[in-house]
Amino acid sequence: MPVEGGDRTGSAAGLRRIVGVVEMRSESDARVVTVVARLGSFVKAADALGVTQPALSRRLQAIEEALGVKLFDRSARAVQPTVFGEAVLRQADAVLRAFGDLRHDISLLREKERGDLTITTTMYPAHISVARAISELVYRHPGLKVHLTVDDQLVAARKLREREADIGVIWIPGEPDADPAYRGLMCRRLPRRRHIFYCRAGHPLAMFPEATPAQIAAYPLVGFHMGPQMLPFRPDELGVSGSILPETGIFEPQILVNSYPAARAVVLSSNAVSWAPMCLLEESVVRGEIVAFSFSLERFVCGYDIAWSPDRMMSPAGEAFAQIVKDIEQAIE
Repeated sequence: MPVEGGDRTGSAAGLRRIVGVVEMRSESDARVVTVVARLGSFVKAADALGVTQPALSRRLQAIEEALGVKLFDRSARAVQPTVFGEAVLRQADAVLRAFGDLRHDISLLREKERGDLTITTTMYPAHISVARAISELVYRHPGLKVHLTVDDQLVAARKLREREADIGVIWIPGEPDADPAYRGLMCRRLPRRRHIFYCRAGHPLAMFPEATPAQIAAYPLVGFHMGPQMLPFRPDELGVSGSILPETGIFEPQILVNSYPAARAVVLSSNAVSWAPMCLLEESVVRGEIVAFSFSLERFVCGYDIAWSPDRMMSPAGEAFAQIVKDIEQAIE
């Protein structure tokens, strides 16, 4: 098949033909193209791929002939992709990701007792159920390797969407598709819990256990990003508690943390106020270390969900972890 010239603009007809219909024949074809583009040198690419330069050139020529276009401009000081090469590179990235996902899924199905499980969660479920669930999971499956990260709410959702984590335990307000931050995620609901604002004993608000949201907002809040549908303050009541991010409408507290111990430590050493499920606060309330505000807001009810990307197969280990988390959460009053 004739090969079109190396002009970076290319013909409109040629570009229309290649965009949308190019399919790399194999993972190795995709890897050849991406490595050459990334290193900008046939010598370096051949070395990285463990082949000779003539063998690499022949392989690339075969790919170009199969596609009917020239993918790289060889006349420049550094090898550069043509407009067709740039189009193919987008396809190649998708091919490499698809093969990576396929290997991931096959490895998960091959053995239940071995492999890796990457989990993302947020500050409260980490302490309510996730740590306990991981302990039980590796007790049952001692050959399993688990990688846990405790992330901000929005970071955890991004990791799941981009498949940086296999499974997550995060709070998804409403239906996932109703919020761009969670759109496309699959989820299984866990029990909902009312969250309570709290401050240290001796705080100026400690003598007012029925303090209103407006009174609380007069002090810095410490915690994670909060969706606008959960925000207990009117925009004119925000005070120094935090701010609304204009591009997303998300509430960002004045002190942003992703760890419950960190939030609690800040509260105990300052006039900052935070919020948490009552099951995490009970012991500190009994010891007299903190004061929990008693006002009730119907919308200030949070829950945590098992979440994952629909493009990533749920492994047997992930299923086992999800069931353990569910059992722990349901057992908590």
